[in-house]
Amino acid sequence: MFATGLALLLCFAAAQDIGNGGAAATLTWCIAKPSADVEKLRHNIDYSCGQAGIDCRPIQPGGGCFSPENAVSHASIAMN
Repeated sequence: MFATGLALLLCFAAAQDIGNGGAAATLTWCIAKPSADVEKLRHNIDYSCGQAGIDCRPIQPGGGCFSPENAVSHASIAMN
């Protein structure tokens, strides 16, 4: 099922100056596809948050990324 979740991602690359003498580095951030099945997204959130070393506190109530409270937003955080 995790592979299914990865297939639901859209990846966007953004160049960002990281203070290394003006050279830009390319960083990638993936977001869940807005039309993805909510139950599949929830499964992938549970899977991602169950992995060792993954901190999902930001998408828990009171966390900095809890709002907006929806599966697409939370999956986008959890799977990155």
